[in-house]
Amino acid sequence: VTQARYTWVAAKASQFYAEDPSQAGVYLNGAAAGFAFLQDMWGYDYDLGRIGIALVVDQDGSNGRLGDKADSLVYGHAFALFAAAAYYDASDDSAALDFAIQIYNFLNDNAYDATNGGYYVTLDDMRKLTDVNLHMLEALVEFYKALPPSHDLRLEVESRINELLARFH
Repeated sequence: VTQARYTWVAAKASQFYAEDPSQAGVYLNGAAAGFAFLQDMWGYDYDLGRIGIALVVDQDGSNGRLGDKADSLVYGHAFALFAAAAYYDASDDSAALDFAIQIYNFLNDNAYDATNGGYYVTLDDMRKLTDVNLHMLEALVEFYKALPPSHDLRLEVESRINELLARFH
């Protein structure tokens, strides 16, 4: 979550300093490093037979695992989606868009309530917390803004945003 938030901030700062290419470059390089780290965290099994983003790693980035953060699984993935979308918007790095789509699909396949709408807390915890869904809403808005206008997922993401807004109302 922290790495994703840093990546998002750096991507946004690079756009804020667009008039100063030197300053913008510093932030964009920081966002690129953060994005690379998030990509490295993809692929952990969690002993659930599913792949996702490691939420806990050792200081050197190894030994990715869920750890005691089970209640943060969807929350953490929401921030990774938020960061990847913002980095794509700032950099046009197609790998960032691909990664954002991968995270979005992971969440839809494993944590989305297709019957009642909204996102579950974890892959196995069927509670829906306001905090988790608020961060999913933020991530989906950032993802929607970054998606090219002709992208196939755009209407679906717009529908998810409307659905979550309606739930909050």
